[in-house]
Amino acid sequence: MGGGTLLVSLPKAWGYRHKISKGSFIAIEESKDGHLILDPHPKEEEAPQVAVIGYPFESIEYVEWGLIGAYLLGYDHIRIEANKIDSAERVRIKDTIQNLIGLEILEETADAVKAQCLIDPSLVNPLSLIQRKKVITISMLKDVMTSLLGSDRDLVRTVIRRDDEVDRIYFLLVRLLRSAVQNPRTAEKFDITTLDCLDYRLVAALMESIADHITSIAQELLNLPDLEFDKEFLESLSQAFEILEEMLMLSIDGFLAQEIKAIQEVRDKHSFLTRLLETIKNGFDKLATPQSPSWSVLFSYMRYIGRDCVDIVDLIPPNQILTVHRGKASRNNGCY
Repeated sequence: MGGGTLLVSLPKAWGYRHKISKGSFIAIEESKDGHLILDPHPKEEEAPQVAVIGYPFESIEYVEWGLIGAYLLGYDHIRIEANKIDSAERVRIKDTIQNLIGLEILEETADAVKAQCLIDPSLVNPLSLIQRKKVITISMLKDVMTSLLGSDRDLVRTVIRRDDEVDRIYFLLVRLLRSAVQNPRTAEKFDITTLDCLDYRLVAALMESIADHITSIAQELLNLPDLEFDKEFLESLSQAFEILEEMLMLSIDGFLAQEIKAIQEVRDKHSFLTRLLETIKNGFDKLATPQSPSWSVLFSYMRYIGRDCVDIVDLIPPNQILTVHRGKASRNNGCY
């Protein structure tokens, strides 16, 4: 149309849903990857989403799950309504709210608790949260190794408590990623695509799994008596933890930087770790102590951590991609 405009027709069904007619104002934005984003109601402010949770349920756990679910789904206001809330269960409700970053209690009465999420999703970048989770998780792994080699029970307990912080970051990360999927403008501010949101969600879940395995190791250590080990055993065990730390660092950094070489590096370390743990376990089993089953579980958790690291780097896309056009494979970067 004229010298500088192209005509684009819009689907009727989309126009009907959003009540678009002649003279309607539509905002158009261009994303960094060239996509055009149409906003049919740019001047309208969305009403805050409100979730109402009835009380009581069969168990207080249902209320806690409802709170977490509403938070993850992006609700701005969450209300718990009842005739009367039991004092002990009120404490659990408030503890659950405090474990969700940004969710604050605005009003509390005998028959209701009203909370609101005060975090602007566009101001917290998911990448920074992944980095924060990485730092905490690596510190947990280091402290578990230190406590294992030095029989420091107090340090073990701090590792278990630190898992709560990982959980809080995980819940916030899921909330932000859901917001980015539902709102293209938010994703644009994060400089990520919808597909990126899916990958970040998987990475966040795998990091959560790693932190849970480390916590399980810490809990197992609390159940084990202080034992004397020879120098060779301690050196092998220390080496296994150091490999896990390297794998965790490589997998997260490699995923964020999209470094394809990290795939082979992590896989090589995983293969070596598997052999090393098997050697350690076989040597320890020869001692035939009553605590051997607990140690066997500990070695299994270490294997799970290594497997999760491999799963993270598997999300790194390859440099060479096979593209298909009209039923025929086309050449791309030397690959057919």
